[in-house]
Amino acid sequence: MAKMKKLEDHTAEELKTMDYTDILALRKEAYHRIARKMEIPDGVKKWAFEMEKKYGPSVRIWKNEVNWVPALLIVRYGEDPMQWPPELGDDDVARAERWEKHPPSGLAYIAKDEQEA
Repeated sequence: MAKMKKLEDHTAEELKTMDYTDILALRKEAYHRIARKMEIPDGVKKWAFEMEKKYGPSVRIWKNEVNWVPALLIVRYGEDPMQWPPELGDDDVARAERWEKHPPSGLAYIAKDEQEA
Protein backbone atom coordinates (compact mmCIF):
# COMPACT_ATOMS: atom_id res chain seq x y z
CA MET A 1 0.00 0.00 0.00
CA ALA A 2 1.39 3.40 -0.98
CA LYS A 3 2.18 5.89 1.75
CA MET A 4 -0.13 8.91 1.71
CA LYS A 5 1.60 12.05 0.56
CA LYS A 6 1.86 14.92 3.01
CA LEU A 7 0.43 18.32 2.21
CA GLU A 8 3.86 19.74 1.44
CA ASP A 9 4.59 16.88 -1.01
CA HIS A 10 1.88 18.16 -3.38
CA THR A 11 2.52 20.85 -5.94
CA ALA A 12 0.26 23.88 -6.17
CA GLU A 13 -1.05 22.49 -9.47
CA GLU A 14 -1.96 19.17 -7.84
CA LEU A 15 -3.74 20.94 -4.99
CA LYS A 16 -5.76 23.02 -7.45
CA THR A 17 -7.27 19.85 -8.90
CA MET A 18 -7.95 18.09 -5.58
CA ASP A 19 -11.30 17.84 -3.89
CA TYR A 20 -11.48 20.40 -1.08
CA THR A 21 -12.30 17.72 1.52
CA ASP A 22 -9.05 15.94 0.59
CA ILE A 23 -7.14 19.19 1.07
CA LEU A 24 -8.77 19.65 4.48
CA ALA A 25 -7.69 16.14 5.49
CA LEU A 26 -4.11 16.86 4.41
CA ARG A 27 -4.13 20.13 6.35
CA LYS A 28 -5.52 18.48 9.48
CA GLU A 29 -2.69 15.97 9.43
CA ALA A 30 -0.17 18.77 8.87
CA TYR A 31 -1.32 21.19 11.59
CA HIS A 32 0.19 19.47 14.61
CA ARG A 33 3.18 18.01 12.77
CA ILE A 34 4.25 21.40 11.42
CA ALA A 35 3.52 23.24 14.68
CA ARG A 36 5.71 20.77 16.61
CA LYS A 37 8.68 21.70 14.40
CA MET A 38 8.30 25.44 15.02
CA GLU A 39 10.16 27.61 17.48
CA ILE A 40 7.43 28.52 19.99
CA PRO A 41 8.03 31.42 22.41
CA ASP A 42 7.61 30.75 26.12
CA GLY A 43 4.68 33.19 26.25
CA VAL A 44 2.74 31.13 23.70
CA LYS A 45 3.63 27.88 25.50
CA LYS A 46 2.38 29.34 28.79
CA TRP A 47 -0.83 30.56 27.14
CA ALA A 48 -1.47 27.15 25.54
CA PHE A 49 -0.91 25.42 28.88
CA GLU A 50 -3.37 27.77 30.64
CA MET A 51 -5.99 27.39 27.90
CA GLU A 52 -5.70 23.61 28.04
CA LYS A 53 -6.17 23.66 31.81
CA LYS A 54 -9.24 25.87 31.47
CA TYR A 55 -10.90 24.45 28.33
CA GLY A 56 -9.28 21.10 27.58
CA PRO A 57 -6.68 20.12 24.99
CA SER A 58 -8.48 21.31 21.87
CA VAL A 59 -10.67 24.01 20.41
CA ARG A 60 -12.60 24.43 17.19
CA ILE A 61 -11.59 27.14 14.73
CA TRP A 62 -14.11 27.08 11.89
CA LYS A 63 -14.28 23.35 11.10
CA ASN A 64 -10.85 22.49 12.51
CA GLU A 65 -10.58 20.80 15.90
CA VAL A 66 -6.98 21.41 16.92
CA ASN A 67 -4.76 21.94 19.93
CA TRP A 68 -4.07 25.47 21.12
CA VAL A 69 -0.86 26.33 19.26
CA PRO A 70 -2.25 25.25 15.86
CA ALA A 71 -5.45 27.19 16.72
CA LEU A 72 -3.39 30.35 17.25
CA LEU A 73 -1.53 29.71 13.99
CA ILE A 74 -4.78 29.29 12.06
CA VAL A 75 -6.14 32.52 13.53
CA ARG A 76 -2.96 34.45 12.80
CA TYR A 77 -1.86 32.99 9.47
CA GLY A 78 -4.76 31.09 7.96
CA GLU A 79 -5.80 27.49 7.43
CA ASP A 80 -2.97 26.64 5.03
CA PRO A 81 -0.05 25.54 7.22
CA MET A 82 2.30 25.97 4.26
CA GLN A 83 1.82 29.74 4.77
CA TRP A 84 2.78 29.68 8.45
CA PRO A 85 6.09 31.26 9.47
CA PRO A 86 8.93 29.01 10.67
CA GLU A 87 8.82 30.57 14.13
CA LEU A 88 6.55 32.73 16.23
CA GLY A 89 7.38 36.10 17.73
CA ASP A 90 6.24 38.83 20.08
CA ASP A 91 3.12 39.68 18.03
CA ASP A 92 1.97 36.07 18.34
CA VAL A 93 2.48 36.17 22.11
CA ALA A 94 0.46 39.40 22.27
CA ARG A 95 -2.40 37.85 20.23
CA ALA A 96 -2.45 34.80 22.46
CA GLU A 97 -2.64 37.01 25.54
CA ARG A 98 -5.64 38.91 24.04
CA TRP A 99 -7.45 35.69 23.08
CA GLU A 100 -10.07 35.55 25.84
CA LYS A 101 -10.83 39.29 25.85
CA HIS A 102 -11.01 39.40 22.06
CA PRO A 103 -11.84 35.88 20.82
CA PRO A 104 -11.25 35.21 17.14
CA SER A 105 -14.14 34.74 14.75
CA GLY A 106 -14.91 31.12 14.03
CA LEU A 107 -13.98 30.06 17.58
CA ALA A 108 -15.98 27.42 19.46
CA TYR A 109 -14.90 25.97 22.76
CA ILE A 110 -15.60 22.26 22.92
CA ALA A 111 -16.88 20.46 26.01
CA LYS A 112 -13.93 18.52 27.43
CA ASP A 113 -15.77 15.19 27.14
CA GLU A 114 -16.41 15.80 23.40
CA GLN A 115 -12.83 16.61 22.38
CA GLU A 116 -10.85 14.44 19.97
CA ALA A 117 -7.36 15.49 21.08
